Amino acid sequence: MEIKVKELCVQVDDGYMKMNSMPDDPADSVVYGKESGTMQGYFLLFPISREKAMPFGNPRTVINGIHGCLADDQGLIEVECGKTQSGARYIYSIVKSRNQPSGVQYTLRADFDFRETPLELIAYFDETGVTGQRDAFIYQLARQENLIDAHLNGWMADPYSPDYKKGLLMNLSEQRKYDQYFPGHPLSELRRFLSFFIEQN
Repeated sequence: MEIKVKELCVQVDDGYMKMNSMPDDPADSVVYGKESGTMQGYFLLFPISREKAMPFGNPRTVINGIHGCLADDQGLIEVECGKTQSGARYIYSIVKSRNQPSGVQYTLRADFDFRETPLELIAYFDETGVTGQRDAFIYQLARQENLIDAHLNGWMADPYSPDYKKGLLMNLSEQRKYDQYFPGHPLSELRRFLSFFIEQN
């Protein structure tokens, strides 16, 4: 579906419903949301200046910055950069946070250097319903394949810096290759939403 942000029209995956912006939302932002039995998510799109964007083409700077401010209940999942279908530069990060009393939230920040209007995309995708099923299934699979031991060695690690040990580190089940087996999981939904945006704009 097509969404207009200021003077720029962008394509977004179907199934999201327009929501009301909150008073503290950035100027000219649009908000859309989606909910299912296993996740709820919403995103904001709004124009930014190039000076406020993350450094396009320099993911290591973004990784280092995230490492410097992660809380004990957070972990880094992905940082990637590239170009959209139309040739606009982009860079994004995905960070997870532990929800209370259970489940995980995945937060996306993505900046796009569209010629007409640079955009920032902020999204929050939460695990709902029965949580932890993806983790539990892949954990058992990894044990069977001797990828981890009884002490959880090999289960959790930062994806970019093996020596980084702080916080809620990424686990094996959160690797992109497992998204196809858990299409309704919030991380799978988030990656699919982001991939569509990159491929269609």
